[in-house]
Amino acid sequence: MYNVAIQYNPDNSTLYFLDINNIKSGGSMYVYSYDLNNEYLKKYPIGIREKSIFLILYIYPKMVLNTNTNQLCIPGGDHSKVIVLDNNFEQKRIEPKIDWVSFPRLNRTGNNAVDGTDFFETMRRRPYSFKAQHKEEYSKATINETIWNWSDTILDEIISSKGYKLETHFNENPLEGAHFAIWGTRLDPNTSMTISNAEENWLGYFLPYPCHVKDAFRKCWDKIKIIKTQDWSMVRLAPGTPFLSYPQDPYLYDADMVIVEMFESVTFEWDAPTIPILPSQTQHPQYFHYTEEMDYVPVVVELDPNDPADEIGVFVNGECQGASVVTGSVTTINAYILDSISHGEPIEIRTWTSSKDGGKTNVHKQYFVYNPETGTSSKSILVKNDNWPFYYLPLKKVNTVIPELNQKVNVSIHPNPTTGLVSYSIKNRLEDKVTITLHDATGKLVSVINSGFIATGNNSGSFNIDKYTKAKGLFYLSFTGNTIQATEKIIVL
Repeated sequence: MYNVAIQYNPDNSTLYFLDINNIKSGGSMYVYSYDLNNEYLKKYPIGIREKSIFLILYIYPKMVLNTNTNQLCIPGGDHSKVIVLDNNFEQKRIEPKIDWVSFPRLNRTGNNAVDGTDFFETMRRRPYSFKAQHKEEYSKATINETIWNWSDTILDEIISSKGYKLETHFNENPLEGAHFAIWGTRLDPNTSMTISNAEENWLGYFLPYPCHVKDAFRKCWDKIKIIKTQDWSMVRLAPGTPFLSYPQDPYLYDADMVIVEMFESVTFEWDAPTIPILPSQTQHPQYFHYTEEMDYVPVVVELDPNDPADEIGVFVNGECQGASVVTGSVTTINAYILDSISHGEPIEIRTWTSSKDGGKTNVHKQYFVYNPETGTSSKSILVKNDNWPFYYLPLKKVNTVIPELNQKVNVSIHPNPTTGLVSYSIKNRLEDKVTITLHDATGKLVSVINSGFIATGNNSGSFNIDKYTKAKGLFYLSFTGNTIQATEKIIVL
């Protein structure tokens, strides 16, 4: 026989129930909490020595929930004794190997930091090696039983509004799962964050409910260039234009980590959902197999409608470096090609189509490749480029023109025609990373002249074109950035 008292806290969508059983064998009592957002059940034993109160609770289970403090109050004995259970806790589960995470709940005030190594050492079911990373900052350790031996501790702070990548290795998969038992308060959902257009932004999603990615970023949606989660990514070519593809499961969940790159720097807060959260069953590749790594580059492939496929894989040196199930005409693959082995190597796209005979694999070595530095595409063999934050392989040649941006940027070159020396000026409305490239009359890239950050307002520079080509005639000088896309003709005499 089981007797239960139930309470529900709508603020965190968690159901609490007091379970009392086995009175003949001495009795036991547990408080369970069930997180409806994350479908996670936790169990905590409660000890009561007074047999009389245990018997009363067994017959008439009682408890009261204070939703203001999220504390459970349980009768604990004579003379008005009350057991107070602080429910401001949670278990943050850690997936072995690679896990992109954030920590909405920490034992701190506001959005203040907690010590990184002290926090990580609280992990239950310890691994034998551990690495935590936030952008260029990281901490690494090897663990011998209960001793954490830190070799690097550059990442010394954990902040709820930031996202982190964890890499953990266990001698064997822990039966009950590795986790952090975290006490403290959740970060205020209205906390503001500033995200820059000059670098990747590693953000923690700290709302206690799932949210469609477009709702979550509603206040800065049109200014986002790239969105990356551990499982999916989205790429946009220009501000305000549609993303090239959408993931199968376009939602952010409590304690997710998401990386964004911006066209413009903004300050924003996570927004509440308006788009219904629909059940989604994410399909995973069955034919192509690859190994997940800490980071990846989005590769966007547009398929020929006359040559459909079920799966797409990215290959380097004959090995699959990422794959995805095809769900539309445009598919984005998380390609794990950031290691030094992939540098300068041709990238192949392979497609697989199922059939009664077991399936057919096609190898694509030449395709149209979009150059984000020039806004144009040409048919070529794709080679890894460290300066490209994504790869887009359209079906045909495209030339992305953004007139609304060109109107806000004043670019001029002189003298024109020139015998060698070229001076340029850029009047820009926002700071930006700008790449200047030289192209011949056919649009073929001759050389990258310069790449770096420019300030708001007037910027100028010069170079000698003889350094890059001895040819004469018509050339194009292209200026490309997050807020700049301009091309000027130049005649070399």
